[in-house]
Amino acid sequence: MEEILALDKPVIVCNMTGSAVDLSLAQEKAGAVIQAWYPGAEGGTAFARLIFGRSTPGGKLPVTFYKDLSALPEFEDYSMAGRTYRYIKEEPLYPFGFGLTYGRVELSDGAVEGKKASVTVRNMGDYCAREVIEVYVNPADSPDRVDHWSLCGFKRIELEPGEVKQVELELGSHTYECVNSEGQYVENATVYEFSIGTSQPDKRSRQLGAPEPVAVVCRRGV
Repeated sequence: MEEILALDKPVIVCNMTGSAVDLSLAQEKAGAVIQAWYPGAEGGTAFARLIFGRSTPGGKLPVTFYKDLSALPEFEDYSMAGRTYRYIKEEPLYPFGFGLTYGRVELSDGAVEGKKASVTVRNMGDYCAREVIEVYVNPADSPDRVDHWSLCGFKRIELEPGEVKQVELELGSHTYECVNSEGQYVENATVYEFSIGTSQPDKRSRQLGAPEPVAVVCRRGV
């Protein structure tokens, strides 16, 4: 990979690994990066369909890709500090929940009522868009909240160029709860901030090309 990227030619890096690896060189020099995991015997066919436009990507990362090992705690440290998208302190290379498609969607008119969320999604691009609408929650005034948002709902959609959809999602059973120091789920917040988009509501996802999410604030009695 180093030799090919040094040729200063357009290169697509297809990474076939079972977990996150250091892709900082590919991010810096390649035209695109596709995370293929372990695609099996027909993986080459699927990859060819993607790069030649016969299909469009629509996957989202289920793990965090760190920039380097310095962001990870020691292997013998079993605490959650620095681990996963909810506790990472440094900016990741590729955030949990991130992934691009060939279309270009815009989101508007987000709403949350109880355990249901809705948003309007429009494909502004010239190609089909396969997206995953992701809802994240932040119990803003809970004494047990963590520093990052938590995924509480998601739904896969597909949009043709110019198509508009009103998307409705079911939220998880613990959407309005936090885990306290005794390990119990408790609802002890009155203000809940929601982000409805195609990725986390973080700066890094925006830098990588994710569209701006829609912000919603809900108030509940405790």
